[in-house]
Order: sequence, then C-alpha cells, then structure tokens
Amino acid sequence: MSLRLSIGLLCVAASVGPGASHANAWTTECKERRCGISINVNDESQKQRLLTLAMLVNKDGSDPAILLTTPLGAALEPGVRLIVGQRELGLKFKVCYPDGCQAHASLAPADLVEFRGAANIDVRFFVQNNDKPLSAKIDIAGLSEAIDKATK
Repeated sequence: MSLRLSIGLLCVAASVGPGASHANAWTTECKERRCGISINVNDESQKQRLLTLAMLVNKDGSDPAILLTTPLGAALEPGVRLIVGQRELGLKFKVCYPDGCQAHASLAPADLVEFRGAANIDVRFFVQNNDKPLSAKIDIAGLSEAIDKATK
C-alpha cells in the first residue's frame, strides 16, 4: 500500500464536515485494502467537536493503527491517554493542522479484540495552561460491527 493512500485514509477517517450528523456513531470507509473506522465526539455544552477517534486496519485485520484528533490548544507534551478496559495507551501528538492536532500509534491485531471487549474507551488530554485533563468516554456500541465491516 502506498504512503499516499494511507495518509489519505487518515484524513478521510479523521475529517469532520460542517454539521456532522454522524457524531457519536461509528462509521467505516474502505479504499482498496485499507479501512478507516471513526467516531466524532461533540462537546454539547460548547456545541463543537471535542475529538475524533479513528482506527485504521487492513481488510485482513493486519496492521491496525489508531489516530486521535483534538482541537487546537491541546497541550502537546503530555499527549493523549486512551484507557481501554484495564489497559492504558499513550499517544504522542505528531502534527497540528488548522482543524486540530493529531496523535497516533500502531496497534497489534490483538488490541482490536481488547477494544471490542471494553465497556467504553476513555480519552484524556490536557488543554494548554490547564492542569486538569479533559476526559471523554466513548461508547463502543457499534464498534464491533464497524470492525467486522472493515475486516471482511
């Protein structure tokens, strides 16, 4: 798979359009042999996107990765923490674009099983100059179906 196609899928999986109606629902989009599974989480009090969580995986279930996009203003040095069941994953921010900052990491195929079995995914990150983390619990309802769709 070309690097350009992988980057394109990262952008597709993490993009948020105006008035995104699929907030809080898992979506799957595939191109050739690679699929993106994503969910947008909105901050209802601010009426804006809080984060986008995307998983990328080959259709055969190999080479999974995770990408998280936060709004600009996230504190870069501490990164992002994902708590999945009893496991905590640390993601480092890699780049910021005008629509947000992205943290990503490679996963093992067994990690997808752990994501399926968790009650939720807890995402935590800090906003610049604030020592209290922002936290969002993402419901995994529909994630197993989205992974099945991506890997079949």
